Amino acid sequence: MNSGECNEKNVTESREDIAFENQGYRSMQARPVAGILRTFSLKLRHFHPLPMNHRLHLRFEQLEHVTNQLFAAAEALGDKAHQAPAPGKWSAAQVIYHLLISETGINQYIEKKLRNSEELQKAGLTHLFKSRLLRVLLRLPGLKFKSPPRLKELTPDQVPPLAQMREQWNGVRRHLEQILNEYPDKLLSHAIFKHPRSGMLTIYQTLDFMVDHILHHQRQIERVSSFLQKATK
Repeated sequence: MNSGECNEKNVTESREDIAFENQGYRSMQARPVAGILRTFSLKLRHFHPLPMNHRLHLRFEQLEHVTNQLFAAAEALGDKAHQAPAPGKWSAAQVIYHLLISETGINQYIEKKLRNSEELQKAGLTHLFKSRLLRVLLRLPGLKFKSPPRLKELTPDQVPPLAQMREQWNGVRRHLEQILNEYPDKLLSHAIFKHPRSGMLTIYQTLDFMVDHILHHQRQIERVSSFLQKATK
């Protein structure tokens, strides 16, 4: 075989011997397109978690939105964010801290329940009714709830700066996002979180509560802001 034929053969073989590597995977010889795509898809699934359920994603995005609004309302107070409107009342910063502790506790509770998922019960109409009632009550203007004693104890008079709490909350929220990304489809209709007043909630109902809980306390921050502005006039 002359050099020309040899070069032509090498070029042909190099075209046929298609290979690729990804994160330590060994090169693989060429195969049908469907096989290549299937392998590549499996690798992506290995290195990147599947996106969360669409309904969970919508609620998660809403949670992100209301959280940003909450911080904007508190940050607008400037130095007065840590000023209580009256003795025994929470400052805007204390409200933020309360919600941060609340979400941290919810994450921990859900993870604990997921570790014993075989014990979870499927939610029924009673759970739905109680969760809807909770949403209505949280959205009523002027209606106040007493915080659970445990959460109240965990909210000190002196709390960290807003910037520090935003950073801490971002870590807590990324933790929640991971939980939702990995949440089993078979448990979407099961009760996963116990609210102190309405009882057990599904993951959808829990996220709805978290959104409404933040909106409820945002109105509280707005009342604090209004009071402080009047006090300075």
